[in-house]
Amino acid sequence: QFDSGEPPMGRMGGMDGGPPEPPQSRTGQTLGLASGRQNEGDTLQSATASMLHEIYHEYKDPELGIVIGEMTDLEPIPQMKRKVKEAPKLQRAAAPPPRAPPQICGIGLKIADDPPHKIMAVNKLKDANDTDINKKITKGDILEQVDDTYVDEMHIDELENLIFGPKGSICELVLRKAKGNEMYKVACKRHIPIMFALGMSITTESPHKVTRVDDLRDENNNICNHLVTVGHYVEYLDGIHVEELPMQRLEAIIFGHLNSTLIMTFKDPGTGQTYDVRLMRHVPVASWLRWEDQG
Repeated sequence: QFDSGEPPMGRMGGMDGGPPEPPQSRTGQTLGLASGRQNEGDTLQSATASMLHEIYHEYKDPELGIVIGEMTDLEPIPQMKRKVKEAPKLQRAAAPPPRAPPQICGIGLKIADDPPHKIMAVNKLKDANDTDINKKITKGDILEQVDDTYVDEMHIDELENLIFGPKGSICELVLRKAKGNEMYKVACKRHIPIMFALGMSITTESPHKVTRVDDLRDENNNICNHLVTVGHYVEYLDGIHVEELPMQRLEAIIFGHLNSTLIMTFKDPGTGQTYDVRLMRHVPVASWLRWEDQG
């Protein structure tokens, strides 16, 4: 700003009329603030200089006594040290452990294999509150429906697939009395663990030879009968050598929860070579034993 028509001096322009020097960024950063703090008689530059606590020069005409120019000595802006706050390190959540295969349970009834499905025995039947309800179903009565599905034409294997289910769930049965044909309902809790087999048979005596391969499944539930050859021997079950194990112990290892897997090591008696196969348990043991009995 100038109070006369004379050429500017100092930073804003020399008395010789030379080109003005480029303004310092620091002054530019404070112009708005300085203009708001001007006192009466201040110029914008003098107010800026007072805020920056730097040297301010006025140039007055000696005869007229008026300000004809002004200059501020600005020092280089010191480098400001910025405090950088480190972001907290994020910890990856640990991967959840693999889910255990569901435990499948039955209800405590023995049912005829072929329709009409008579009740052959009532054992440990319970309701949702774990109360014994054996007396609610009578031996000889006919099972008509399981969870609203008619079973009068089903084979026992299909029927078991309806009755078996997750532990603690409820299975609703509709039965017909043997005497009088009266229909009645009973809600039963699934609580008796069901074991599952692999879909193959071996000899009970050591060495344990494969005698049947009917329905082997891999861990993705794909049929894989071609991976095991009848006549080959079982050497290991999940790394346990089976040569000296009794059949009861062997079955305890082979049978397990639905969709769980077992690594079996077989030996080819012709070449002596061994190979591993991971198989999935998927056939109810009761069904498998029936298959073996039926040949």
